[in-house]
Amino acid sequence: MFKCKTIDFLFSLIPLKSWQDFLFRRHIQRCPLCQKKMASAEQARSLFIQEVEAKSLASLWPAVEQKLSEEGRKKKRFLWSRLAWIAGAACLCAVVAASVWLYIISPERSPSGEKPAERFQINYIRIGNEPARAYFFKPYGSKVIIVWAEKGI
Repeated sequence: MFKCKTIDFLFSLIPLKSWQDFLFRRHIQRCPLCQKKMASAEQARSLFIQEVEAKSLASLWPAVEQKLSEEGRKKKRFLWSRLAWIAGAACLCAVVAASVWLYIISPERSPSGEKPAERFQINYIRIGNEPARAYFFKPYGSKVIIVWAEKGI
């Protein structure tokens, strides 16, 4: 049972006709469960129409023509669905390429969103070889930053 499911999975995974034929023939010849499910030769023959049973071919042609047109529509649907997938993949690639391009050409910014020239940073302050406390003050609406440092007590 598990082997039958594995063969079915491999059958649907790789849609190459030669691969599917190989799996089908090799599995059916060795699997007793699948052989029991197969139709016998007599049952298969009962599905075919003998020449004596086919009296008039004129009534047969419209049904054949209808089936042929349905297959043509299915092929067209398959083609359109494949084109839709190709278009979707192309759009995704275009979005990724545009994102990378915009990231590369944008000016470098700090994590806070400011340009490096506008960013103000003090690593440490020492007064008289001792660490000092720093206070920053930026008046509202002004571009001035006041730094106050005092000796640590």
